[in-house]
Amino acid sequence: MKRCKNGHVFADDSLRFCTRCGEPLVAIPEPEDSAPDAGGIEPKAGTKKTGCLKKLLVALAIAAVCLGCFLYYIMNAATYLRLETDSLVASKGGGTGTVAVDYDGYVWEVSHKPDWVAIKENDDQMEITVGPNETGEIREGSVTVKSGKLHETLTIRQNAVATSIRASESSVSFSKDGGSEVVTVETDGCEWQASYPKWLSVSKEDDELSVRSGPNEGSYRSGQITVHEDNVQWAILVTQGGKCPVCNGNGLLLCGSCAGAGGWYLGFSYMQCFSCGGSGKVACGSCGGTGYKE
Repeated sequence: MKRCKNGHVFADDSLRFCTRCGEPLVAIPEPEDSAPDAGGIEPKAGTKKTGCLKKLLVALAIAAVCLGCFLYYIMNAATYLRLETDSLVASKGGGTGTVAVDYDGYVWEVSHKPDWVAIKENDDQMEITVGPNETGEIREGSVTVKSGKLHETLTIRQNAVATSIRASESSVSFSKDGGSEVVTVETDGCEWQASYPKWLSVSKEDDELSVRSGPNEGSYRSGQITVHEDNVQWAILVTQGGKCPVCNGNGLLLCGSCAGAGGWYLGFSYMQCFSCGGSGKVACGSCGGTGYKE
């Protein structure tokens, strides 16, 4: 396209002068936005995508802020926090116990505990487990419970020595043929031991003591098993049937009234002993004359 200074426009680019007024023709520049690559659909599409991405990022930022505010409220909603007790004393052998947690919030947590204590959080209480204390020394620690900005502390102390021990039996009896018995031991310690006579076989497993005795070909015998730990102990009397040790299995003893003579001479007359009937022997009072004692 060309035009002259008088405004005449010609489409023929080969003309050099206006055919109407004779003035020179000059080319008419085309608008920049009319070029296919200078504008149009592609730039507008890029602008639209960028705008959607910005909106998405803004929405995500708002959601994150809202979630953060909600979580902050949940974590810091409590206005009071109390524990059922402020101190616990554990035995040397350890054990498991529960402590109630009273609060008006939504969540609580244990923020600190000793490494020798295990804690399980259950709704409105915590289950505390303490293992055996084999250090030989009293140990102390603290558990901190947190709900928002509120804190409560529980002090835990564990003894280093046993304070009580007892067995399920105080006496055990075996026949002359032998046998076995199981005795349960209860203690607040963790390292109890047992002392026993040589004619017994004793084994320990957890809180049970197995006692065995072989056949007894000799005299009735008795002994004592002592279960002990630190400064406490429990005695178990053990007996096993056999020959009566008083009469040595004979079942008879010399009569104590006549000293085994069977009677007395009074001058020229003889008086028979009423205790032994003149035999000079009486039944053993320990075994009842059987010669055997259970």
